[in-house]
Amino acid sequence: MSTDLDGKTIGVCSGCTYDQFLTKTLNIKGFKFDFVIDDATVKGYDTDTTALQDLALGDGTRLDAVITSQTTAQGYIDEGNPVKIVGDPVFYEPLAVATDKSSELDGTTLAAAIDKIVGEMHDDGTLTEMSKKWYDGLDLSKQQ
Repeated sequence: MSTDLDGKTIGVCSGCTYDQFLTKTLNIKGFKFDFVIDDATVKGYDTDTTALQDLALGDGTRLDAVITSQTTAQGYIDEGNPVKIVGDPVFYEPLAVATDKSSELDGTTLAAAIDKIVGEMHDDGTLTEMSKKWYDGLDLSKQQ
């Protein structure tokens, strides 16, 4: 499968999942990714916003594209910056709730409780409602 991003210079945050996606090394247990972009030149940045700043210099000046979250890109656009979101996301990644693995307490019951609560919030629509409220009508609780 060919995309408009094949062979382009793409900015990403260094070491993040976008970087791993482009280098085809992204591996998250239980998930399979379709690495649809081939032969990209990956340019790493300290943050997504720094990459977006280089993109705003003009297409092809330093970058042809940036891969970032839709919310980060939209926030940058809403600040009046000259970039735009094009096409659908190239991949979705599962997100999680973090817990302290170094705690001396057994985290198994806490992880189970968090999993139950998040599952209930997903099932009863609370996550959808919160996402739409805080992300300008976008439902980020479901894969689009």
